Amino acid sequence: MKQWKISKMLLALPILAIVLTSASAATESTGLCDEFRRLASAPQLKGFEQYRLWDEPGGRGRYSNIDVDGDDISDVIEQSCPGSKETPSDNCMISIMLSSSGKRFEFSAQEFFLFRYRGQVFIVERTRDTKETTRTSTSIHKVSKNGIVLACHKL
Repeated sequence: MKQWKISKMLLALPILAIVLTSASAATESTGLCDEFRRLASAPQLKGFEQYRLWDEPGGRGRYSNIDVDGDDISDVIEQSCPGSKETPSDNCMISIMLSSSGKRFEFSAQEFFLFRYRGQVFIVERTRDTKETTRTSTSIHKVSKNGIVLACHKL
């Protein structure tokens, strides 16, 4: 009988660990979104711009010294935008190829840029309201070795 109770307890421990980890990740994400919300509403040089990652001078959209997968080797990150900034035609695209695995991730949107915050790489995506062209919404996507995922929607 005691052995049965111990077995049940041992089975319950992994489930408890998963629940606690999920709750912790959700709380961390909510806290991060609160911080990003403050950055999104800050004046330009005090907001995301201070963490912005820039492509190489004359590099035509190629970024250097960004290690997404954590292997201490720069990953291949290239951005391309058809048309001009004044009259964008199609979405811009960023392609990330990991040095450790060769996996490739792509992201496209009308307006976005990379930034580094707390040692992690993110994408700020700005979307213009189709009805009111002066109004934009900001979403944040996290870039990691597992891919690009939406972290904070419409801050």
